[in-house]
Amino acid sequence: MIASSKLQAGALFPSIELLTVQDELVDLGYVPTQEHWKLIVIYRGVHCPLCRNYLETLNCHLQDLERLGVSVIAASADSERKARQQVDQSELDLMLAYGLNSEQMQSLGLYISNPGASPRRERPFAEPGLFLINEEGHIQLVDISNSAYCRPAIPMLIQGIQQMREHETPVQGTYEIYAQI
Repeated sequence: MIASSKLQAGALFPSIELLTVQDELVDLGYVPTQEHWKLIVIYRGVHCPLCRNYLETLNCHLQDLERLGVSVIAASADSERKARQQVDQSELDLMLAYGLNSEQMQSLGLYISNPGASPRRERPFAEPGLFLINEEGHIQLVDISNSAYCRPAIPMLIQGIQQMREHETPVQGTYEIYAQI
């Protein structure tokens, strides 16, 4: 069993560079301006119908997130071919990155699944993860699951982001960090 450490809420999001289907090299944790936040959604891959539904729902709410000053990127361990297949199947407008490797998945504290015998799965893949990065590049919100069946509902997430931004809510779940100081 490979151990991975979980990223702490409030920690600086690590620099992870990936290519996108839009032919850009992006740093997942880079936040463009001091007013913007970034939502990073890790999905299992094109082989997962639940991920497809989640990405399609997320895609429908891109404007809501943009109004809140939140840019969105989704990423997986899929190859470029499979990532482009995902975009074509779902008619996605959101930025989609591909090629997460096992080391990067571990650095994010994600659960990693074995591809098994299925020809639809080329390599180990990440189970779902969601990271909301604030304007300073710190993790404002994190959700990591070991299954495609457990993810935050997009409308509730948007409502939460709106409240966090309006009320300047501090990062939650940081007791362990500050209790040691």
